[in-house]
Amino acid sequence: MDDAKRARIYYRRHLALCSFRKIIVRCAQRGCIPRVETAIRDQIPIAALLTAFGAYATVTDNPHRLNRQRAKLLTLKKQLARATHRPFDAELFRAQSTSFLRRFYDSDVS
Repeated sequence: MDDAKRARIYYRRHLALCSFRKIIVRCAQRGCIPRVETAIRDQIPIAALLTAFGAYATVTDNPHRLNRQRAKLLTLKKQLARATHRPFDAELFRAQSTSFLRRFYDSDVS
């Protein structure tokens, strides 16, 4: 089995984790905010996005872009709250966010 085939199999099996990694890396490096549909489909916790955006905010030197992306992030946060009609459970929220971040930062594949 060649490397390309193994890579395709890996990405097919770990699609959610790979997508999560890409979204978080793009948010941390370039300040990109995903669409609501993408965030819901990949079950991205808003705490992970806020953490990644905080990393971006510390290194950017363009305040106009920072404010624009911050507004998009706050809009996404509101839309996610409307889209998921579940009562807020702070302990579950913290556990999910920590689990996602731990899987992302502790993994050997970036």
